[in-house]
Amino acid sequence: MAFLGRRVGQWPAPNIRSTLRTASRIAASILSAAIAAPLVAQVNVVTTTPDLADVVRTIGGDDVDVHTLTTGEEDLHLVTVRPSFLVQVHRADVFVQLGFDAEHAWVPALLQKAKNRAVRPGGAGFCDASVGVTPLQVPASVTRDAGPDLHPRGNPHYNLDPRRMKTVARNVRDCLVRVDEAHRAGYFERHAAFEEAIDRHHATWKKLLEPCRGSAFIENHRTWIYFADAFDLRIVGSLEPRPGLPPSAKHLADIIELAKRENVRLVVARPRFAELARRVAKDCGADARILQIGSLASGRGWLAFMDDIVAQFASVLGPGVSEAGDDGSRDRDVKGRGEGGRGARGSGEPDRNRSRCP
Repeated sequence: MAFLGRRVGQWPAPNIRSTLRTASRIAASILSAAIAAPLVAQVNVVTTTPDLADVVRTIGGDDVDVHTLTTGEEDLHLVTVRPSFLVQVHRADVFVQLGFDAEHAWVPALLQKAKNRAVRPGGAGFCDASVGVTPLQVPASVTRDAGPDLHPRGNPHYNLDPRRMKTVARNVRDCLVRVDEAHRAGYFERHAAFEEAIDRHHATWKKLLEPCRGSAFIENHRTWIYFADAFDLRIVGSLEPRPGLPPSAKHLADIIELAKRENVRLVVARPRFAELARRVAKDCGADARILQIGSLASGRGWLAFMDDIVAQFASVLGPGVSEAGDDGSRDRDVKGRGEGGRGARGSGEPDRNRSRCP
């Protein structure tokens, strides 16, 4: 202490005054930054899927900081909540979910435990992206026999339809404006540009798939109804007998016979059902395509994902396609074959007047 005392006592007075002035300026700068911080802070957004995160980034621009809770490879119905989810949602200004009960097994509990009223249903920062989306495959009744993955409010995979994703974009825009009115003009401007981009891509996708209108395919799980509805394709069967139930040998035999009868050229499945899809495709002379049902967190966004999906369908169902698939199966020439089966909306009515892919 004596040493310190001598040092302070020997410190020239002008140096002390200069040091105090410098410290005062630094303190003033820190205070000014602290006061200004809320004016430039980004809106903290948490989404349940990479598709939704991409929409938020596109509309939010530099005014948002976005985090997705999933990578796009999980089964969205069976996500395990991690401690990091609680932290992210607790700090969020906005929470965006796919809706139609896609996340019913984990999101309600997550929102409750995160203790953030602003992003719970009814809060300014809660965004259900499905609001205003017209659902397909809404069951007439819900029973145990209908299957464990039946969705009472309709199929939740509307992200495969560009028309419905325009509704999602409007929902996201409106939510961002609610919590950040100061950047309203930017959100509206970027939203308008995004809608124009969707329209341009949609026109290209329709042109690529126009020759394939009415073509039939089989899915592994009730997933592709919105895609089929958007591009006038027909889903004639599913590898699952009911949503979420594994197929029996008899069901698979029936599906293979149906595929042959309906001239099915394509079987689509997610990666974890790849082996089954390839086996069925080989047995019915179709081609298997193993596809994700949404963009990946590590990917290039929703528009690029849809570009890839459309290209995959067109590569199998497009005109002049007759080479063998990469799984050893072959594409069938559908010219002159019979029509029938389910329409794009799963009505079950024969559709004999649709054009077929040449």
